[in-house]
Amino acid sequence: MKNLLFLTLSILLPTASLNSTIYETTEIEALVPLIKEELQKEPGPCAIVAVDLDNTTLKAGNPKATDEWFSEKIKEYTAQGLTSDQAVARIMPEHLQAHRTTKVTPVDVDVKPLIDALQHKNVHVIALTARNLDFVNISLRQLHDIKIDLTPKGHTNGAIERWELCYKLGGLPKDAYYIPGIIFASGNDKGMVFEHFLRQLKYRPHLVIFVDDSANNIKAVDQMCKRLGIKKCACFMLTKVKQGISPESGKRFNQKEL
Repeated sequence: MKNLLFLTLSILLPTASLNSTIYETTEIEALVPLIKEELQKEPGPCAIVAVDLDNTTLKAGNPKATDEWFSEKIKEYTAQGLTSDQAVARIMPEHLQAHRTTKVTPVDVDVKPLIDALQHKNVHVIALTARNLDFVNISLRQLHDIKIDLTPKGHTNGAIERWELCYKLGGLPKDAYYIPGIIFASGNDKGMVFEHFLRQLKYRPHLVIFVDDSANNIKAVDQMCKRLGIKKCACFMLTKVKQGISPESGKRFNQKEL
């Protein structure tokens, strides 16, 4: 199947599934046409947009606060004979300290206006991060620094109470948690964590959109949508950071597009 050019510098890579599609893109605005169709439905959108934090929503200035540094250290210590858990235990204090003090910038200057516009249109927007509970205050501070607020806004078609609560998502290798607006996957398979979250809320959206910089996470959420029979699922692998593209580059988001 030929690749289809979609927006500036964006490549769409359709899967074989009729209701699930995986895209590779450098522009977060690539999701706009898909969500726009859902916004036109009555009585309103039944959709959830989930975005990763690191290298998708925000980028840390301190190298020791990046996924790349963390992954390289894991490889280094496991090569020396440590288990993955032992390597994480050795790395985490330095990684956490770097996160507490690092400055962060948005991966794309359009992340905030796009999230604001989706929330204004009554679309659930949450973060789905591999981070664990140690990162709650750090994550809230970092999102605040780039002026993004993911706490429920009082819409959600009468189900706001469930979205305002905190949840422990058990039944996984490691406990994951939902703090209003953010799912902390604690290193678990993001698809399994997302599934536990939706079951906890007893919420079955018609449309799931997921944005992440990891192919493994994209595939995990795509598989979740298939397991749950989600009517439409679109997973976007955002490669802006990987390709070294500046936050200001590419097509600018216009709220009138929604």
